Amino acid sequence: MIQINLLGPCSLEYQAAASQPRPISSAKARQLLGYLACHPNRNLSRDSVIATLWGDTQEDQGRRYLRQTLWQVQNVIRPGNLSPTCPLIEAKADWIRLNLHPDVSFDVLRLERLHKESRRLPTRQIPRPLSFREVTSLYSGPFLEGCYEGWCVQQRERFQDMYVELLKQMMDQEFTEGNFEDSADIAHKILNVYPTDEDAHWTIMSYYLHLGDRSGALRQYQACVQILREELDTLPGEKLNLLRELIRRDLGEKPTMVPSIPAESNPSRDPLIILQEIQRQINDLRREMQAVKEQINFQRPSSEKGSQAE
Repeated sequence: MIQINLLGPCSLEYQAAASQPRPISSAKARQLLGYLACHPNRNLSRDSVIATLWGDTQEDQGRRYLRQTLWQVQNVIRPGNLSPTCPLIEAKADWIRLNLHPDVSFDVLRLERLHKESRRLPTRQIPRPLSFREVTSLYSGPFLEGCYEGWCVQQRERFQDMYVELLKQMMDQEFTEGNFEDSADIAHKILNVYPTDEDAHWTIMSYYLHLGDRSGALRQYQACVQILREELDTLPGEKLNLLRELIRRDLGEKPTMVPSIPAESNPSRDPLIILQEIQRQINDLRREMQAVKEQINFQRPSSEKGSQAE
């Protein structure tokens, strides 16, 4: 089994051997693996891969670079002794394809799988699969760290959003179950990626409130104010301000309970349910409009009706 890590330091791990992760030294080999991993089980034209990774390089030179990089990738993966009948990377004259292989695991693909599983859950208030606990160890850093090509930055943001969304699900679940310290630890992980996330600041403030450390909660609020001003030139929203006022109202008394998660921090509901509600609202609006029309026609003077009939 081979584990290919593209989040954080790029490396390969051969799980059958008790060895340290093997770094992928070639920058272009890392980028090619990353680009293919973002489009698994798809035939990608060589020209499109060359245009993405080597820009405006002349055709012959670009094809030579691609062949060399493919050789580097294959040379790195070869010690895994993968079956030749099921190649990980399939290269033809006009296209290249990354096949999902039973003996090869990509951290980015595992993250996507966990994210899709979480989206199938109607709310965060139900038991989550244990695999969600993989998230904190799965995400070791940004996708293809050190690469700043446009396609890479876009994918990096996409994986970061997946990671933070999963963390938020875990954070809210722990908070709801009364595991306030665990929820605060997860909130700190969120802030390591998105320092301006107000849900995470709210959770940490609530944890301090649970401990009776109102000064610590207010310090967290001030830290949030500062980072929002510096990064977004804005101030905290209503949710944080309400919690601050709750803390400041009674500074001398230890609270017996922490506030519940505000409704605005709940996750997006099932899109199908939202669409159904919108459709019901549209139907209700149509019925109301029809009733108004009928009322207008009913109250219209008989002379007006007669003139229209003529």
